[in-house]
Formats: sequence, structure tokens, C-alpha cells
Amino acid sequence: MTKLVSISELARLTDTSECFWRRKIKRGELPCFRIGRNVRISSDVIELIFASGGVTGRSPRSQNVPDSKPESVIGAKEGL
Repeated sequence: MTKLVSISELARLTDTSECFWRRKIKRGELPCFRIGRNVRISSDVIELIFASGGVTGRSPRSQNVPDSKPESVIGAKEGL
């Protein structure tokens, strides 16, 4: 029997956000099962994702956080 995985579990396994996978489902790029209000993805589909080289798109969440404010924002506040 195929295991069904939640979006949050898939996001954790792939080190991506839940929004990333929800957008893929909305665009029809990721097949899923809807059980009431719950969305589940088949483990077979997840195996295909990993077998094809993983996730393509944005880098992992941990790398998307900027280190500091842009210079233009810092300079604008000092001029007031």
C-alpha cells in the first residue's frame, strides 16, 4: 500500500517551504489526493521527485534570509 504524505512533511523532507508545494499543486505540476480539507501526496510521487534529481526552483529556506538591510534603506533613514 502506498503511503500518503502531508505537505508539511514533504516540505521538511525537501528543505523547502509548504508554499512551494502548494503552488505546484495549484498549477497542476504535482499530483495529490484531497481527503476532506487535507491534501496528501503519494510516496510514489515523492520517490519520482528524488529519482529525477530532486527539487528544481528556489534554494532552501535557510539560504533566502538576507544578512542586513540594503544600503539605500540605511542611508535614507540617516538623512532625515
